[in-house]
Amino acid sequence: MKKVKDISSYKECIRQEDKITKKQKELERLARKARNQLKGIDALIYKGKTYTASRKCPVGQNMYWSVTSGFMRKNKVSELGCMTKAQNEEYWRQYKLQKAGAPRVTGGGSGWNYNNQAQQNRMRIQTNEYKQYLKDYSKDMGW
Repeated sequence: MKKVKDISSYKECIRQEDKITKKQKELERLARKARNQLKGIDALIYKGKTYTASRKCPVGQNMYWSVTSGFMRKNKVSELGCMTKAQNEEYWRQYKLQKAGAPRVTGGGSGWNYNNQAQQNRMRIQTNEYKQYLKDYSKDMGW
């Protein structure tokens, strides 16, 4: 204020200050509105960064996260999804078994062996049908 030489520059200074204050209040209002929208959405704070869930979980479930180490000690945080505590424990149990090389438990055999067997059966049926067709054709033709 001591450097203000005339009243017109002082008025300009006050006008600019009011403009800046108004802009700050608007930004605070928008930030408050964004926080209110995110209420109920889970978030994770990991090494100073806040990771916000992409969706809101149903009642009785929470968002669970996975932190995987990457190249040069860079970690990757990703969502596992909305789960109950029991589902999360089952997920990690299966993950550790799979990582240890344990055979997968599948419901009904949906692996490569099952698909390969089904393909062989289809080919066998087609071959038998073709042979039967040739046999019938040769009888009809008389040779």
